Amino acid sequence: MKFIFIMKGILRRSLPQVLLLSGSIGFSLYQPDLVIVGYVLNDPETAKVKEPYMRKVRNLLESESDFSKKLKEISHLYRYLHFLYYWGIAGGDLYYNDFLESLYSEKTNPYLSHTQQNLAEIIQLVKQHNGRVLIVLFPIFSLERTEEERFTKARNMLQEICDRHGAVFLNRYPAFREALKKGKAKRYWVNPFDSHPNREGHRIFAEKIFKTLVTEKWVDL
Repeated sequence: MKFIFIMKGILRRSLPQVLLLSGSIGFSLYQPDLVIVGYVLNDPETAKVKEPYMRKVRNLLESESDFSKKLKEISHLYRYLHFLYYWGIAGGDLYYNDFLESLYSEKTNPYLSHTQQNLAEIIQLVKQHNGRVLIVLFPIFSLERTEEERFTKARNMLQEICDRHGAVFLNRYPAFREALKKGKAKRYWVNPFDSHPNREGHRIFAEKIFKTLVTEKWVDL
């Protein structure tokens, strides 16, 4: 059996932009048998929703605190910015967990319904050509240890969308539960300043995705 993989991941693009760039035209052109949607907790983020959070970051950076003094000791701009981000998350100073949690409340994120609609449209467009959709929730390895328990709203939202529109939902948090709870998730960072998954993290993702495809009988071996 012949498999053709088409990578349509688009860096730093929101779901509406992805849908616009690879939506109805792309799905009609390629008519894929399977579309895998990688979903991360910050996907419902918009510039307008994020602005209050970024204001907190700027205020923290500009304040004469021990935090800002530590940052001034680092000269290299790249390391400076990444230290700001990760040190803040580790120390709880940048409130990133609070910000992510706010993305899943319609009171604090009026654009949440857009994310839900975009996911539903992707599923419907693929199914028009008899394709299948797998939505995979990927962890954010830089967050606090209680992240999995805290973001049940996000998981429930994705599960409900998949159930309603006939897609399959795959939650990847259980595979990393022990490392997350023990604060050892950095072993999966691509480098000390970037919490995106490294080769081992991607290997674990890929193995479970493949097992799901076999279980759903979407591939013949």
